[in-house]
Amino acid sequence: MVKLFVYGTLRKGMGNHPFIAQHDVEVETAFVRGTMYVNGLPYYKNAGNDMIKGDLVTFKTEDISCLKNIDNLEGHPNVYKRIKKDVRTLDGEMVEAWVYEYQRPIRHGDTTTDYKEYIGG
Repeated sequence: MVKLFVYGTLRKGMGNHPFIAQHDVEVETAFVRGTMYVNGLPYYKNAGNDMIKGDLVTFKTEDISCLKNIDNLEGHPNVYKRIKKDVRTLDGEMVEAWVYEYQRPIRHGDTTTDYKEYIGG
């Protein structure tokens, strides 16, 4: 199965979630280590030790091409690059999943561990 950790606008209930919902998926709450900056949109960086809350999306396929439209949305690999990370589920299980890491310098912005909570969603 293809697994993807999402932390921002692709999360359930957010504006870009239809890119996920058009597929046969299971979604559960999970966490990934790193730092999330917010300057209008959320920007994940694979550095730091914060536990970022998001959704672990399991696509019911082994075909990585299920991520093609999401790759295009995220500007992969130039704006956000899809990388493999260990993700912790609510029950403590560690699984490997793709996550989109922002590739440009971050000059300013707030930090948060939960984008939905940050924007009041």
